[in-house]
Amino acid sequence: MSLTDIPTLLGQALQAIIPAVQWLGALLGALAYWACPPKLRLRAILPISLLVITLGYQRWPIISILMLAIGAGVYRATPWCIRRFAQARIMVGLITALFCGLHGLLGLLTFTDQLAGTGVTKELAIAQCGTVVLYGYLRLIHWTVDAQRAALASPDTQAPHNESLWMFLAWLMFFPTFTSLPLIRIQQFATLQNSTLGRRHVVRALKHAGQILLKSLVIAGLFTQVPQVQAIYHPAQFSVFDVWIGVLVNTVIFFLGFTTYVDFAIFSGCILGFDVPDNFARVDKLLTNARARDFWRDWNYTVTRWLQEYVYAPLGGVRAHPLRNTMLTMIFCGLWHSVSVLGAIWGVLLGGMMLAEHWWTRLRIQRLRNLPHLPVAVRAAFWLVCFGVAQMAQVPYAYTAENLGGLLRLYARMLGAD
Repeated sequence: MSLTDIPTLLGQALQAIIPAVQWLGALLGALAYWACPPKLRLRAILPISLLVITLGYQRWPIISILMLAIGAGVYRATPWCIRRFAQARIMVGLITALFCGLHGLLGLLTFTDQLAGTGVTKELAIAQCGTVVLYGYLRLIHWTVDAQRAALASPDTQAPHNESLWMFLAWLMFFPTFTSLPLIRIQQFATLQNSTLGRRHVVRALKHAGQILLKSLVIAGLFTQVPQVQAIYHPAQFSVFDVWIGVLVNTVIFFLGFTTYVDFAIFSGCILGFDVPDNFARVDKLLTNARARDFWRDWNYTVTRWLQEYVYAPLGGVRAHPLRNTMLTMIFCGLWHSVSVLGAIWGVLLGGMMLAEHWWTRLRIQRLRNLPHLPVAVRAAFWLVCFGVAQMAQVPYAYTAENLGGLLRLYARMLGAD
């Protein structure tokens, strides 16, 4: 690849990851927001978000209508459930069942030929529905459980929340975070009404825009210059060494692609004068983590906190059966990514990493006291390899194996089988 190829490569990468129309939609949405009178801006963000999502992000209108309907239903039904049953478990169960149903529909669109005649491709189904379903579920559980806690704290109030339906829907459809992370609570979103576009926001927006350009270029370079990238799709055609290289390179591509979308969410929030929180630790910190639990603490801050608050702690946390709770939490995480056998396998692999680390630490302390620590670089490399192996089971969002047979063939080839 020569220097003259870089502009073309960058353009192709940006078009594939964050198309120009999405940048334009976010910028025009911000201009429309600042053109509104200050007192009307918070109310205007809902229609602005709907326009940006439909015209800029090019999501099907039916998806926005569906999310608005689900959101309105949850908003109305949650207070009734809390007053009637003194808890929100029924609503949490209903939201989870709905999520599983939508995930099943996504699987129908993605991995079968039953709807091939409609022109819906796998890539289109994932882009249109996947992340919206994933993150919408987390936000609705966020709000429902927080509403129950507010009701328990103030049992005499008529409603367990202070937000209007309009603000609730505006938060649910907020275009910087509608199709991406990080998660923001509705209380954080409410601060948008006091937002001002300062120098700090401009600098941060430019920083993350630069990171998007750089990461897009690296991704495009890896796809075009590293042939082993294709090894995860056709492992039998590559040597064992090349398959391992392909797994690790695809792990890097996944990380860069994932964080690029988060960078765009932060950029979109900054041009609105809104502080979208960071969602990942710096790359150098992630790479120097020598323990799996440290890695997960620094990876995907907001989802990790969500899992800890809404899954791990209710199971008992560190107070009762922490190892069991860790494994169940990671299995839930896998099923959240994909309600399938592959999703469960992914969760088991990640949970197994953490349990193996716990077992080894306990063994060192109790029986191998004279065994020196491995260098941080060696331990970090080990966990990176383990994460890469586990990452291959994350479908469809890692764009790797599309079925259990494909995943097993990949793992078999990594172990040397023909």
